[in-house]
Amino acid sequence: RFPTFQETLVEVFNLAGYRNSSSGSDYIRIAQDFEKYTEEANSYPAIVLIDGVYIPDHEKIKSFDARKIESISTVPDQFVMAGKDYQGIMSVKTIAGNYFEEYTPEYGINVPIKKARPQKNYFEQRYGVEGSDQNHIPDYRRILLWEPQVELTDADVQFEFYTSDLSGEFDVVLDGFTSYGKPISVYETILVQDDSQ
Repeated sequence: RFPTFQETLVEVFNLAGYRNSSSGSDYIRIAQDFEKYTEEANSYPAIVLIDGVYIPDHEKIKSFDARKIESISTVPDQFVMAGKDYQGIMSVKTIAGNYFEEYTPEYGINVPIKKARPQKNYFEQRYGVEGSDQNHIPDYRRILLWEPQVELTDADVQFEFYTSDLSGEFDVVLDGFTSYGKPISVYETILVQDDSQ
């Protein structure tokens, strides 16, 4: 293995390598895949990704330790990203797969992003189902209805739920935000009585 990323491109890749730029900094270019002999050659830089991290300044990764690299793959097609033309994509995968942890962007900061959580299905008690053999089981729920995410589209919305076998006062709490971001809080109380009273 060659010790640096630049040397690896020179010695191993014949279709990709560093080119001199008129601005002074070198860039990585991937050879075009000409479809026609009349197609014009371009001198666009490649999109370079290391473990999915976009590297805008190719000069800074010339001395990247090649012993950390597991694989390098290229796509020779032409791309446009953010209004700028690019010749090909080079995707570098490291052995550890954690380049984003050591990479510091020139403009900006690294921020951990929370992964989206799958939507939960909350239990909702249902009675009156014919053939149900669980009607004899006592119901001691203290939370009668839990709807953590409701989007109101109409002015009048109805919620249907069953009370438990417990009687007494239950709080109805509605917390949320308007479409303009203004917080809303509504508190009411309902009374649940035993049928025998």
